[in-house]
Amino acid sequence: MIHTFELSTMISAAQYEQAIKSLQQIKCLSNKGIWITQSYSDKGISHIRLYKFNRKKNDPCYSPDSKYYMISLTINPGTMFGGDGNYSNNILNFGDAYIKSIYYNIYEFLPFLETSNEYRYSSSREEREVWYEYNTFKLRRIDFAFDIKSYSDIYLSLIDKGYTLKGSLKRQYYEDELLKEDIPDTDNDFEPEFNDDEFLLPDKKYVYYKSKSLNINVYNKEYALKNEQPDLANHDYDFLRIEFQIKKNKINAIKKRFNLPARDLRYFATPVIEYYILESYIKALTGTGYYCTLQHAYMVIDNSTFKPSKKERLNKLLYHISRRKGIAKTLSLIEIGTITDIGKLSTVKTYLKEISGLGINPLTIPKSTKIPKELIAAGLDESVGAILPSLLTIVAEFNIQTLNEVEEWRSLDKANKVQ
Repeated sequence: MIHTFELSTMISAAQYEQAIKSLQQIKCLSNKGIWITQSYSDKGISHIRLYKFNRKKNDPCYSPDSKYYMISLTINPGTMFGGDGNYSNNILNFGDAYIKSIYYNIYEFLPFLETSNEYRYSSSREEREVWYEYNTFKLRRIDFAFDIKSYSDIYLSLIDKGYTLKGSLKRQYYEDELLKEDIPDTDNDFEPEFNDDEFLLPDKKYVYYKSKSLNINVYNKEYALKNEQPDLANHDYDFLRIEFQIKKNKINAIKKRFNLPARDLRYFATPVIEYYILESYIKALTGTGYYCTLQHAYMVIDNSTFKPSKKERLNKLLYHISRRKGIAKTLSLIEIGTITDIGKLSTVKTYLKEISGLGINPLTIPKSTKIPKELIAAGLDESVGAILPSLLTIVAEFNIQTLNEVEEWRSLDKANKVQ
């Protein structure tokens, strides 16, 4: 699912000045030529920013007085097309026609930016594609979201107590090679970085990470909205949102990884890229394996083929994680020497992988957790408690459903063409 995204394009000095004159309630943020307006939020353009910046000295056109100009727009497609902007948008909506409709709406507000508008509704497919190539924006940020309505508070707690992320993000324990691929911007487009990310204030009901490449927000949507919109009686916002705000550096890394031809929305708003992001970072946050009670986890380890001494250490690690209320907290205590009875940090990280290899998550759920009996492990005594599927399993099933819908649409389209 996609919530919002940011588009940008280089403009001329004349277009920059015209935008300042014509846009409503536009304000200058600094003496560096950055302007912003939020006057078009009800139309689905939550922010419009204008930039003026110096050419780089290695630019053939460089001179001390020479400038570049750029405009960026943050789009909420739900609001743009008359929907509820608090919900995310189905990834399958983002076909060529939908993306062009987004551009058409943009040029209704900014007609002076449009080029070759005589081709917009041409009967020639080639001319319409020429229009698109001339008028397309570069993707500067895209927010992929995954919303969970069942057991949302439990999953929020599990994410909060789970693994930590590495690299430029603050917490650095869970091993995931996919998170090492952030690369510098090599597009040679000289776009400036303006760090004005909107993020949630620190709160026990939020999980929040931030870096130059991405932000991660995990929160209950209703809880987040209640201060802004006290009357939510007619809406169903009681769900957990896991949102990945992918910024330009990460977009460039994805472009390189998947050999995409451009930073074009149509290449990024796809089921393949969506699943890659959701799977990579949810795995990093939660690890693998289903969630179960401590008693259930002991049983799985005791029935494994590990030696008795290894079983004892694995069970002791699970006990520490349960007692210390989280994997990250336990690892930090091992690192500083507070916990000494299960080995060094590197050894314990191996233990975590071995526990996950048994199909269970090292982070257990309380025995008192209120979960329907159908989620009690089949054939087991109810005394071991309930289980919850891993978020990775849920995301994988969601992806399969999405791909099946794509195939159904293709089959229908093919059948219609035959007729």
